[in-house]
Amino acid sequence: MVRCLKRMSAAFERFHPKEFPTKARMDLTISPNGSVIGDVVGPGVAFGWEEVGSVWYRRPEPYSVPPTLSIEEQEFATAESSAAFYGAWRTIGAFWVNHPDRNRIAASKALQIVSAQRRGFSIPKTLFTNDAEKLSTFYDEMNGNIVYKTMSQGILGRGAFRSVFTSRVKREHLQNGFLLSNGPGLFQEMIPKACDLRVTVIGERVFAVEIRAEPNSKENLDWRRFDLANLKHSAHCLTCDIEKRCLQLVHDLNLNYAAIDFILRDNGEYVFLEVNPNGQYGWIEDVIDMPITETLAELLVRHTIQF
Repeated sequence: MVRCLKRMSAAFERFHPKEFPTKARMDLTISPNGSVIGDVVGPGVAFGWEEVGSVWYRRPEPYSVPPTLSIEEQEFATAESSAAFYGAWRTIGAFWVNHPDRNRIAASKALQIVSAQRRGFSIPKTLFTNDAEKLSTFYDEMNGNIVYKTMSQGILGRGAFRSVFTSRVKREHLQNGFLLSNGPGLFQEMIPKACDLRVTVIGERVFAVEIRAEPNSKENLDWRRFDLANLKHSAHCLTCDIEKRCLQLVHDLNLNYAAIDFILRDNGEYVFLEVNPNGQYGWIEDVIDMPITETLAELLVRHTIQF
């Protein structure tokens, strides 16, 4: 992205919120007349809020509150740091890809599924529950063909991160159904597929890629296990109708960027799985020629709000 913006002679700053509050400072002044001004200064970066015309909000890491504080003090400092920046982000008049508030709402799996169905996409039968009996009933209704998925970030732990992938639910797993009382789960009908599709929507542009794994591999159930050696990528041509509905779905969720995952069945049917408002795309450009970063940079520059 930095290289693209430099080639376009676009003025930009790259700021890491993780530098705040220990290594960076920010201020925001709201005058009685409603004007909003302020500055952000950090390692190698300095800008005024009134200068910001467009923003690419890209997976910021946690704020760096001092470890010398107590746990309660760290929690308080983190909450205050977040409130300070969200206050600025909600008041500056910029074009966002995407605004964090919109990302947060659009990340709701239930909202995504309902929105996709309303746009005419096929969806798997889905159950959100912390009730072991409901899960057992759902398992029997689907003849044992169900999977478990996370509803949030798909990461377990704060230290040695472990990814939680889509997993097949087996009969023996139901014996531990009582553990759902510790936290709910998302369960879906398992759909037979010809391949997976990753559809990246940037403004009004759409890029679709087929992702194929070995039929009986773990990657075939969830390609995010990410053994690229076992994955085959190729460009996919969406029909005009499907492309239109992808754009409509992203607009329904008030996003300017999104990565949509589908299953493509043998009969050519597209089955919606989920939307990632801040989905990765870098590996796609590594394995197939698609100008995703360039298109995103053009979107940011084209829609920069002038002051």
